Amino acid sequence: LHIMDFGSIRYEMGYASALAVVLFAIMLAAWAVIDKVLKKFN
Repeated sequence: LHIMDFGSIRYEMGYASALAVVLFAIMLAAWAVIDKVLKKFN
């Protein structure tokens, strides 16, 4: 919702894009950690 607020209401596309990239990087890091943990138990 924070990204949508800055992107569509305030028209700050650069800030919204940067937030989206940071969120994507956090999601990739979390996926990598979860993948390693699950592979360890299998």
